[in-house]
Amino acid sequence: MPFAMVGFFLMIIQKITFKFDFESIILLILIVLVFVSSFYFTFKFSIYEQFKKLNSEIDEILRLEKE
Repeated sequence: MPFAMVGFFLMIIQKITFKFDFESIILLILIVLVFVSSFYFTFKFSIYEQFKKLNSEIDEILRLEKE
């Protein structure tokens, strides 16, 4: 996401008046696509793996308590 924000600010700084032309729309669409895809992969894979690891650790602790 920082790269997308830097790209957006560079677009604004390069053009003093920000108007929507073809190049700006393409860059904004790419920024949104990168944000959505990173959001999707973060929640689909990273958080799932963390919960899976946490559940296995909880199961191990419960098993040790029963012994």
